[in-house]
Amino acid sequence: MELKKAGNCERVGDEAMIINKKIKAMRIKYIANSIICLVFILTGCSDKYESLQRVNQPPVILTDRDSLKIRERDYMNHFQGAGFLRITVKDSMAPGMHIVAIDSTGNLEVFYDSVKMTKAIPLNQASVIYVASKQVGVFPLSITVIDKLEKTNTKTIPVRVVANTPPVADFRMNPTDYSPGKAQYSIDASMSKSPMSRIISYTFYIDGVATTLLTPTIKTTFYAGDHTVGVVVTDDLGAKSMQTIKTVTVL
Repeated sequence: MELKKAGNCERVGDEAMIINKKIKAMRIKYIANSIICLVFILTGCSDKYESLQRVNQPPVILTDRDSLKIRERDYMNHFQGAGFLRITVKDSMAPGMHIVAIDSTGNLEVFYDSVKMTKAIPLNQASVIYVASKQVGVFPLSITVIDKLEKTNTKTIPVRVVANTPPVADFRMNPTDYSPGKAQYSIDASMSKSPMSRIISYTFYIDGVATTLLTPTIKTTFYAGDHTVGVVVTDDLGAKSMQTIKTVTVL
């Protein structure tokens, strides 16, 4: 009886070893098949990416003007809106595009959504940048657009930065009421000119006493004698005109 049991145990052990070998072989085959599938997927994705790169053309950059003319130190854009540049990009892969604006001379500052551009930022189908400079001269502005497949295109436009011209003060004096020894006058400086800027204040010097206003007119009363009136205007960049002086005599 004992010998018979021993024979049965040996057969059971052999069968277990065979089963384990089959399981191990199946595991090896499964792992091998998984690796083959993974390689196929990765290769297929790579081929698809390369195919898209071949088909996709570089983005086309369009601007609403081919050059810019701006004032020096104009960060408030009072000079004819010249600092704004509208950029439109035509690209089938438009979502995910980025824009970089670079001045190789280091004399231009570029702003996007009121924030100074220091790196590539997301770009919509159409965007507006603002260009400013503290230095007078002509500088190249390079605009580079990068799409999500890393296709790039660059457009360069010249930016002419002109020196700010100080304003010129002018005014007229009109009597509004007169009696012996006394006269009321309206002083109007609205004809002052500033071809490259916006006049933001008017300083009236009446017999040497200064009064600064945001409006170009002032009224005053003169008494018998000779009087002087001077006007100085200031533009939005802080440039002041020479003082224009006129005299009035009240009898």
